[in-house]
Amino acid sequence: MANKDRLIKTFMDLVQIDSPTGEEDAMDQEVSNRLEALGFSVYHDSFKNVIANLSGIGDPIVLSAHLDTVEPGRGIKPILAGDTLKGPMALLF
Repeated sequence: MANKDRLIKTFMDLVQIDSPTGEEDAMDQEVSNRLEALGFSVYHDSFKNVIANLSGIGDPIVLSAHLDTVEPGRGIKPILAGDTLKGPMALLF
């Protein structure tokens, strides 16, 4: 249950950061800080992509995601109702 609760809290925190295309700096900073707190080394390439590495053993994995959101994606206030997240349709993208 702790992992589920943490995942929901992380989603709720991140989805409330306004990050329309071209205005991703706040999301970039938050994601970078969270990754560093988890022990990842974080850097940015010339296209401002966040790249994180966690050294270890075993096969590597790659996760890829957008930092930006589509309009109308500002001021999102998700609501957790039981096990269901509710909010504007932009929340689903």
